[in-house]
Amino acid sequence: MVNIGDVVRIKLGIVTSLSVMFDIDATFEVVALHFGPGNDPEGNVDLMRPDGKIEPWFPASRLEKAPVRRPTH
Repeated sequence: MVNIGDVVRIKLGIVTSLSVMFDIDATFEVVALHFGPGNDPEGNVDLMRPDGKIEPWFPASRLEKAPVRRPTH
């Protein structure tokens, strides 16, 4: 389950228009949640893409939270 503000990536092995457009390590920010009949079982989300555009109604079940990357010194 993802929430507004989460930084996510597309699950490995899932092919979508976003996974084709962006690098496998690309992350997206969840900016809206949608629930209702006919949606993905986990709901749908609007994502802020790396290029700043909104990707509406993306199935949440295809996403996972991105690992937190710690700076290396």
